[in-house]
Amino acid sequence: MAATPKVLARTTLSNTGSFPVATVPTGKRWVLTNLIITHSGSINAASVYVWVSLNGTPLVAWYVLAPGSVFTLDCAQVLESGNQLQAWSDSVGLVAINASGVEMDL
Repeated sequence: MAATPKVLARTTLSNTGSFPVATVPTGKRWVLTNLIITHSGSINAASVYVWVSLNGTPLVAWYVLAPGSVFTLDCAQVLESGNQLQAWSDSVGLVAINASGVEMDL
């Protein structure tokens, strides 16, 4: 089973509810190893709430992210084929997520 380092998701978050930012492809398994969330708003912008879940189970719940700040999480979370990485923020266009890890064939 070969493991390939990979960017699993890199996107700007929405405020329309928890939505999938990445889905594990059929025949694959992911190990999420790093999660980086950034707030690109100016110093005068409001803090925002961030929510991240793995297939519906909260990983980061209601984290308050100040303008210009970065949240990082080193982890080892396994996602099976068809599982989703879901994320939400209460702002539009100010919060981005970058998730990386390894992808393995089943």
